[in-house]
Amino acid sequence: MRKYRGKRWYDYSLFFIVILLSAFGMVMIFSSSYAMTRNGGTHYFLRQLVWTAGGAALMLLVSLVDYHIWMKLAIPAYVLSIVLMLLIYFTPFGREVNGKVRWFRVGNHNLFQPSEVVKVAVIVFMAYFCAKHVRELDENMMTLAALGLALIPSGLVAVSNLSTGFVIAGITFSICFVASRKRLRYAMMLLGAVGLVVMVVLLVKFTPVGDLDVYFIQRIKVWQDFEAYSQGGGYQTLQGLYAIGSGGLTGKGLGNSLQKLGNIPEAHNDMIFSIVCEELGLFGGICLILVLAYLIYRLLVIAMNAPDLKGLLLMTGIIVHVSLQTIFHIAVVLGVMPNTGVSLPFVSYGGTTTMMLMAEMGLALGVSHSVVLK
Repeated sequence: MRKYRGKRWYDYSLFFIVILLSAFGMVMIFSSSYAMTRNGGTHYFLRQLVWTAGGAALMLLVSLVDYHIWMKLAIPAYVLSIVLMLLIYFTPFGREVNGKVRWFRVGNHNLFQPSEVVKVAVIVFMAYFCAKHVRELDENMMTLAALGLALIPSGLVAVSNLSTGFVIAGITFSICFVASRKRLRYAMMLLGAVGLVVMVVLLVKFTPVGDLDVYFIQRIKVWQDFEAYSQGGGYQTLQGLYAIGSGGLTGKGLGNSLQKLGNIPEAHNDMIFSIVCEELGLFGGICLILVLAYLIYRLLVIAMNAPDLKGLLLMTGIIVHVSLQTIFHIAVVLGVMPNTGVSLPFVSYGGTTTMMLMAEMGLALGVSHSVVLK
């Protein structure tokens, strides 16, 4: 590295791995959606192509601006994210899809999902807040203030999308954990949260609570025995497992999936990993996981070389977001956790998700670009 001493670093490995994953995602979106003749065989592919191209341009733009400048927008972004969530719940701008209000719309057009904007806003805001108050963060009141500020957008999102609420809570917890010197309290909080989840699952299974017609309770019941609900809530998970099992070691070949032909709802989005395994086999699924793991590794490298605490905390939020979303998606497809409707980063169909993930990668590249090689 002597040749480059004194120069700024730019993580081209991260840039190209994002482009590679996005290109692979577009191939799989085309493969999993071309049979949907109702919208035309290339409808979803062409839309994703536009969003990916726009996202790549956004990633470059964000990466070339000092990330400290973006951090100055933390408070306005935080307030805007809360306002957007309130607008979709209490004004005609919100639209209900699959029983949940998740879309911001104008007229008959769904523009974006505010929950995806909230993720980025919380990452930037919590990194800014914790870095600014790092000395006071170990005090009990400041800890409660930090967690309380994050609980507002997290709670608003959880009303319509519980899994995204968990992701935002995980982002908040991780940033506070890294910034604080008293990490035992956060470890105890984590143990308490895990214990609470286990208690809820047991209550649903062994007590009359499980008979209540509540959305998240029904999701847990389906997860506990999705074969018993094969014609209802367990249908999607069961069909996804059929797809993975039928793919075998090497798969049926790209484009040759049978389960995508009307059997798997949201095959191009929430269940796209099952189509990857059916067409490319266990080998293809493992390769995709390894590529995503390498993406996370590159983010870790940037975090370890971040020039200041703000950069480190910003990278912490991005790493946790990408990691949790990847884990949740694959776990849902494999039936390890209840169906939560989480997309696979850079692979699943979705305009808002793609744009916001690209913006996060731009922030990560911006942090790498602020590192001066020694």
